Amino acid sequence: MQTTLNKIYFKLIIGVIFIFSCDKGFLDIQNPNDLNSASFWSSEEELQMGLVATYAALQLDGMLGGSAAIQHPVRSDVGRPNNWNANAIGLNTLTFNENTQIVTSRWRDAYIGIYRANQVLANIDDIDLSTDIRNQIEAETKFLRGFFYYSLYRGYNNGSVIIHTSAPEMRDEFYKKPSPASEVYALILQDLEFAYQNLPKSYDLSEDLGRATWGAATAMLGAEEKYIDKMFEQGDIENLSAYDLKQFIRKRLNEKIVELGYNNERQHFKFDEIAASNLDWFYHLTGGHTHTDFFAVRPTDYSKANEGEDFEDIW
Repeated sequence: MQTTLNKIYFKLIIGVIFIFSCDKGFLDIQNPNDLNSASFWSSEEELQMGLVATYAALQLDGMLGGSAAIQHPVRSDVGRPNNWNANAIGLNTLTFNENTQIVTSRWRDAYIGIYRANQVLANIDDIDLSTDIRNQIEAETKFLRGFFYYSLYRGYNNGSVIIHTSAPEMRDEFYKKPSPASEVYALILQDLEFAYQNLPKSYDLSEDLGRATWGAATAMLGAEEKYIDKMFEQGDIENLSAYDLKQFIRKRLNEKIVELGYNNERQHFKFDEIAASNLDWFYHLTGGHTHTDFFAVRPTDYSKANEGEDFEDIW
């Protein structure tokens, strides 16, 4: 009996000595699979992974993936919602507000994409890359950031949204005031212009299909007229010149801005009035009386009914 007790006491004493003699950091073992911002951005492969994650933000529900793929098209003239899709009906009938699911998720997911893009841009200078690879990664990333900001610019607060050109780290950096719409637009143009100058026209490898190209950047810069130059690179066509089309688009942009409630239309986009007037036939084609679309039960202005015009008079 005494021997048994002695063995128990001996084991307890050894256990106490073992516990109090251990270094407190004995159990602090670094997980070799753990990824963090301090150790991750160290190679071209990891930079490409960050870029792919930025592309992946396009597939989020608020952007182009999930329910957004069937909700956003109903904002156009050709889309119409199903009777059971409340969010799509709200977009179609303009009865949504700041609490509507698609509105809040688009805001959230656009900024997720912007945050990821800023992480790539923040670390690109710390990695040894060839000039061509560096420019391509930066161009792809800026194209995506420009796209995300364009989505916010078109959909929220008349274009006045929060600008982040670096990845926020402190709490105060997240809660910034919205910037003027002109500054947001300038950032979009700056990003897309860099993408336009540096993106390839195509990719040789099949696994690169789907990445942003020069053509995508050109299309995004269409309002800046580069896409029109591409359309007319073989010359003007009869009764329609590239210059006239550019001037007319500027004129129409001004008209739409005024319709939104802004004044001083000539101060937004300057245009050649004589050249723009050469495309006034556009109004004859789209300025018909408002009728009800029988299938969608909503008004449409795309009609030539009762115009009283002869087609030859348009030219």
